[in-house]
Amino acid sequence: NTGLILYFGVMDFTFVSYFYEGVLQIGVLAAVNFVALNLWLVFIDRQPPSVTLSRFKSELDWSAYVVGLLSSHFITYLAILYVFDDANILMTLIALLLWMSWCGFMVWRFYWYRINLLMLTYLCGSVIVVVMFWAGKLFLDNFDMGGFLILALLLIGMSSAAVVWLRHAARLNSENNLPSAVVKGGNYE
Repeated sequence: NTGLILYFGVMDFTFVSYFYEGVLQIGVLAAVNFVALNLWLVFIDRQPPSVTLSRFKSELDWSAYVVGLLSSHFITYLAILYVFDDANILMTLIALLLWMSWCGFMVWRFYWYRINLLMLTYLCGSVIVVVMFWAGKLFLDNFDMGGFLILALLLIGMSSAAVVWLRHAARLNSENNLPSAVVKGGNYE
């Protein structure tokens, strides 16, 4: 990431206008981090599960979480890059479609396939940031002080919904990770 950012600082895209250069740079960083996250997840899925892992240890390494954080950062930045620019609707739609595709992948991979609460927290944070930016554009252009109240209520509501959803995912994860010898009521077979 650092190498790409430094390279973008000295290199010009000759086939792209200056207006689109920032979008292309952020898009490349988002794509590289998304591909790195997918490659890391494929590598982890191929490893045999360790017998010594406790029920509370995560199946992902800390570096996978760093790559997931970078992926969520750059795709979120891409989704909010042109929030306040009404001149470029096409780039905004492409960025939002890429962001929604990323959100769909994160839900599928870390909720339906195998639950991972930290990656789902990254997803919730990204959704909250993007929705707040777009709601800020909508409500702060049309209202004065009422817009701030609506934004505050929206933030409280989305944060509460995210916590409820993450707690539900944690409950599903803990139910799926119980040893097979334990049944409800604490009886052992």
